[in-house]
Amino acid sequence: MFQWRYLSLLVAAAALTGTGDSASAQTVLKYNNWLPPAHNQLVLGMRPWAAEVEKATNGRVKIEFPPASLGAPVRQYDLAFEGVADIVAAVHGYTPGRFKLTGIAELPFVGDTSEQRSIAYWRVHEKFLAKAGEHKGVVVLAVFAHGPGSIMSREPITTTDGFKGRKMRVGGGIIDKINPALGGVNVAAPATEVHDILSKGIADGVFFPSEAFKVFKLDGSVKAQTIVPGGLYSSTWTVVINKATFDKLPPEDQKALMSVSGEHLVRIHAKAWDAADKAGIEAMQQAGVKRVNADEKFLADIKEKTAFLEQDWLKDAAAAGVDGPAALKMFKDEVAKLKATN
Repeated sequence: MFQWRYLSLLVAAAALTGTGDSASAQTVLKYNNWLPPAHNQLVLGMRPWAAEVEKATNGRVKIEFPPASLGAPVRQYDLAFEGVADIVAAVHGYTPGRFKLTGIAELPFVGDTSEQRSIAYWRVHEKFLAKAGEHKGVVVLAVFAHGPGSIMSREPITTTDGFKGRKMRVGGGIIDKINPALGGVNVAAPATEVHDILSKGIADGVFFPSEAFKVFKLDGSVKAQTIVPGGLYSSTWTVVINKATFDKLPPEDQKALMSVSGEHLVRIHAKAWDAADKAGIEAMQQAGVKRVNADEKFLADIKEKTAFLEQDWLKDAAAAGVDGPAALKMFKDEVAKLKATN
């Protein structure tokens, strides 16, 4: 009798110990970073968010940043999809043809800041685009767009005639269509190689938001920037977590993770982009870069030559079973609201 009672006490103690260990156990999620160490999306975006996740889960979930990337920029989405990494930030345009509906936030002239485009994009994604299932095999934590895209070159490009035959670096997404529509020749290259290809004359210019001048150290290779009000284009991104990884999290930690994701995470990234754009503009001013605004004639020509992009997007939306006109109207209306309140 004593022995059975003693054994029962041992089992109960073991059960209590196990419960305690489980409650204090830490889940470590690996975020795969491919960006430069000082990039705004890492320093002002992912790292602060990782701290918020840890706080929201009372330390039960921690996000770590391995010292080296597990794959090239074009592989980021697949790293999460395949479970090689737990969380990634991926550029939609790096995998042409895979994501078509993301182009709604890349269109010309639709947003003066990352915050305007990104928040509008997230809201439209949640209401209209998510159901199309383009982000398969992962859980979407955020979608967003960088700041207004501009034209950077060795000398100002201020007319569509100035584009003819010029070799321009493109990074995927809608800009791959815009450049040839304006008369330019596409040169595909990673953002990290832009300084080199401009310096060597492999490309005559590049399409970038202002932040890129400082981030990618373009002083010397870029002498001019042509600013397009509302942005000539944008590039869309997504932050995703492997679905199996997410499903393994206890419900309370899933809820906590999502409480600091979604539009909250979108705002973090958007504000990081906008802050970095301001820093990039300051760096260009200090470097003596000639910054010019596209005049009315140039803008009218761009609008005429890129008008097909909106129609193309509407066709893609229809093919995906999405109410394109309603989604596009909502996107533009949300941008207008955000612009009015900023």
